[in-house]
Amino acid sequence: MPKVTRKDWTPEDLIDGFSVKGETVGIPYEEIKHVTEKAALLIISGEEHWIPKSMIEDADESVIYVSVWFAEKEGILDETEDTYVDKDYLQ
Repeated sequence: MPKVTRKDWTPEDLIDGFSVKGETVGIPYEEIKHVTEKAALLIISGEEHWIPKSMIEDADESVIYVSVWFAEKEGILDETEDTYVDKDYLQ
């Protein structure tokens, strides 16, 4: 049986009702490449990154909001010039 690949992923597919602890940061993404039950494969700054849904607080058509420590750990905070930091994180 062939594997069916969906191509019309939406930001709603990224959100799984998790509440991320700590500060969040907005990371711009170019494409939602694939989504599983537990993670999403996104193109961020031209590179593929698997992001666990438990780290995604919210998402829209071009930005995902993840925990700051996860973004720093994965190096995606440093990869993009267009990072949207939660205002509470700046204080």
